[in-house]
Amino acid sequence: MNTNAIHPILVTGASTGIGNHLSKHLAEQGHLVYGTVRKDEDFKKLQTIENLIPIKLDVRDPQQIQEGLKLITEAGHGLYALVN
Repeated sequence: MNTNAIHPILVTGASTGIGNHLSKHLAEQGHLVYGTVRKDEDFKKLQTIENLIPIKLDVRDPQQIQEGLKLITEAGHGLYALVN
């Protein structure tokens, strides 16, 4: 991961479509991107992209929400933006 990454951004629905393309684009621009996915195979695909940290998160699962929040909080970067 690029330690000089700027503006941490959380993108929900990063596994497909607009969320996926946006996550990749922002990561390529040097942003630290947290991308949420629900499936293990999507998680693995996003792990290969520099500056993109996948989070297994289904918004209907309170435990996964807490785990995602903990991951972001413990990283110590905060969030610059949320794209939902």
